[in-house]
Amino acid sequence: MTRSGDEALTDSTRRVIRHLFAEADSVGVEKLLDRDCAANLPLTEMWGEAQFERVWLAVLKLSDGDVERLREAVSIAQRDWRDVLVASGFGHSLEAHRQWAKTLTA
Repeated sequence: MTRSGDEALTDSTRRVIRHLFAEADSVGVEKLLDRDCAANLPLTEMWGEAQFERVWLAVLKLSDGDVERLREAVSIAQRDWRDVLVASGFGHSLEAHRQWAKTLTA
């Protein structure tokens, strides 16, 4: 499955957004991820939601709930998404992002 750019963020991603950001910022954060951190990332033409979710959760973790820090993390992902995976601690495991999200929203 490839991402067309008009698919919704995953439920897990939305839960993390609601946990990290004020309600007033949540819609803007979702739009930022969908617009600037999705199908436009380099070398992601064949990615599905599972691969994008890993990057979304990485930039969200790096943001620590700060919109400006999120923009900075997204900017890094636009250059090389692997950098945000490593910086967030998700580079070593295909499950680390899910484990982090579960502990955060439990």
